Amino acid sequence: MALKFDDYFEENEEERQRDADMIELDKKREAKQKKEEEAKARADEDIEDTFIIPNSHRRKKLWMRWSVVVVLLLIAYIVVNNMYFTPLVKEGQIRGYIVKMEKVGQFFDSYEGELVMDNRQVSGDTTSNVFNFSLTDEVLGEKLMDSMAKDSAVVMTYRRYGNALPWRGNSEVEVYDAHLVKLLSKKRK
Repeated sequence: MALKFDDYFEENEEERQRDADMIELDKKREAKQKKEEEAKARADEDIEDTFIIPNSHRRKKLWMRWSVVVVLLLIAYIVVNNMYFTPLVKEGQIRGYIVKMEKVGQFFDSYEGELVMDNRQVSGDTTSNVFNFSLTDEVLGEKLMDSMAKDSAVVMTYRRYGNALPWRGNSEVEVYDAHLVKLLSKKRK
C-alpha cells in the first residue's frame, strides 16, 4: 500500500476545519457579547438621561409630590399647634370657692377641680357659675385642697387652650397660680 500525498494531509484538513469552526464560534460569541454590552450601555444611558434632563416629566412629578407633602405637613403642624399648644387665653384670673378637687391620672398626675365663681349679684342657679380646671403643680394642688377644706375664697390665674392634653390634665383650662383671699364683710350700722 502506497501512501498518497492526499491521505497524509487529510487529517490536517479535518483539524483545520475544526479550528475554522472554533474560530467562527468564537467570533459569534464575541459578537453576541458586544451586542449585550451595547444594549446594557444604551439602557444605562437611558436611565442616566432621565435623571440628567432638568425639565423631564418625571422630575416635575417628583417635585410636585414633594411640594404637596411639605405643604400638607406644614398645614398639619399649624393646625395641631393652634389646637393644642397655643393658649386661647394667655392669662386670666377668676375668683370663687373650690367645690371639688381630685388627684387623677394613670401616666400623668394632675389635679382636677371645680370652682364656683364668687358673684354676689347673681343668686339662684349656680351651675352656670361652675368653672372646671386642671393643674399639674403638686404644691399648688395641695394648697388648693387645703383652701377647699377651710372654705376660703381663691383667686386663680389660668391659661385656656383649645383642647386638653394628657400631661396638662383633662380640662382645657390650666391653672398655674392661686392666692387665698380674705373677703371683707360689710358692717351694718
